[in-house]
Amino acid sequence: HREALEVLRQPLEDGMIFISRAALSLTYPSRFMLVGAMNPCLCGFYRDPVQPCSCTPAQIKRYTSRISGPLLDRIDFTVDVPRLKYEEMAGVG
Repeated sequence: HREALEVLRQPLEDGMIFISRAALSLTYPSRFMLVGAMNPCLCGFYRDPVQPCSCTPAQIKRYTSRISGPLLDRIDFTVDVPRLKYEEMAGVG
């Protein structure tokens, strides 16, 4: 999946997609809003208040480094979303 993410770098920066084939070059507009989600670590429980994380610091670093620096530079903001209890989501209580 890393390759698919890396392909998004140029359209995110330029707002254009360039396609070149043997005898043809095309340019298409490509202004879009990228929305993505990922777990904070391999087990998914890093910083979870209920379930302890089973990952080592090295595993967490390796997991988060799957997103390259150049791609992260093109992401304007990130939001950490903590786990919600069922009662909070269901409006009970």
